[in-house]
Amino acid sequence: MSNDEIITTKFGNFYVRKLYGFFSFGSAKAVIEEVLPVGWRLPNTEELKEIYRRRDDAGGGFYWTSDEHKDGDAIALNFVDGKVKVLEKDNMLR
Repeated sequence: MSNDEIITTKFGNFYVRKLYGFFSFGSAKAVIEEVLPVGWRLPNTEELKEIYRRRDDAGGGFYWTSDEHKDGDAIALNFVDGKVKVLEKDNMLR
């Protein structure tokens, strides 16, 4: 993954890095650990809701949060309407 595939934006008291592409829940976590500096992580549900509220144009579709729901499921946020949804971790999201 090249640096031109990573966009960094400041939202209030935290920074967001958008990685271009689609990832399962596990691969999203792995890419963050391998590509970004120590300390970066997936946002939790409340943090991602805040990013959604402050966004200029994050693009549509679902984005993973760091929150897991139950076996094989995790929480994602729809950036079209701001709604939270439980999805299987093998779905390919942003």
